[in-house]
Amino acid sequence: IRIHPDQDMVGKNLANFPWAAALVGTSEGFATYDYAGETREAYIGRFEPWDMTFVTTLTRGQLMEGINEQVLRGAGLSAAVALAVAALVIWIMIRQLMGPMHKLARLAEEVARGNFDYSFDYAARDSIGATVSSVKAMVREIKTRLGFSQGVLDGVVVPCAVVDLDNRITHVNQAALDVLGRAGEPEAWRGRSLAEFICDDPHCRTLTQTSMEKRDQVTEEAELAAPGNGRTVILHMVATPIYDLDRHLIGSMTMWVDLTREREQHARLDEQNALVAAAAQKANEIARLVASSAQELAHQVASASDG
Repeated sequence: IRIHPDQDMVGKNLANFPWAAALVGTSEGFATYDYAGETREAYIGRFEPWDMTFVTTLTRGQLMEGINEQVLRGAGLSAAVALAVAALVIWIMIRQLMGPMHKLARLAEEVARGNFDYSFDYAARDSIGATVSSVKAMVREIKTRLGFSQGVLDGVVVPCAVVDLDNRITHVNQAALDVLGRAGEPEAWRGRSLAEFICDDPHCRTLTQTSMEKRDQVTEEAELAAPGNGRTVILHMVATPIYDLDRHLIGSMTMWVDLTREREQHARLDEQNALVAAAAQKANEIARLVASSAQELAHQVASASDG
């Protein structure tokens, strides 16, 4: 033995050790032998130029450690590849799933802002596609109902206004501005107090507040100075509370009938009737005087005839 990890073995004859019989009997190749209670695997190689034989040995435990390391390394590499593939698949699935969800959320936000024209396409026929179709159908139904309600409000030709629970205007038509002599567009009054709109005082009491407190329809006839031009107007006012589909109070609607001309006409008729009555009374007095004078004249004529 020329080279050995154990220096005590250097210079000894390998053939003198019983455990080395398998090594001595193999000129080249693999061999198995037992040494110090352990089974060892060896590879024997002959190098002719030096006339030397090289023997490399490992215990089976050491050999398995190398295999385990390779297995663990391969398993780690496989796990890393599998994890990367899984992450890629999950990312693609999340992108496919969350994309339509984000678009649905955007659709809800646009509808909440009053934009019913926003839409998007989803061609897949799956549960998400069914959800998208249902939401679009719901938006169309809401648009139809709101369009009907807005059409009814726009079709009201008498002065009217709609307020929320804080008595702030959510809708007012041009006729209401005209009767109060207000300039500008109805949209300019949205969000402002109805009390300010009617009497230039945000603290004055309005019929809509009474209707919401009583939760019933109330009527009133009021004579007030139009804040826009100071003209005196007489209005027959009706206010009705508004409820949502769950019967929760959400505001009030008021409509006015302008009685100013009618009352002016009545006043003129009353004045004319008074003049006619006074003229008739005066005519009656004149007639009585004429009749009395005629009787007196007839009496005088009769007395002259007798005399």
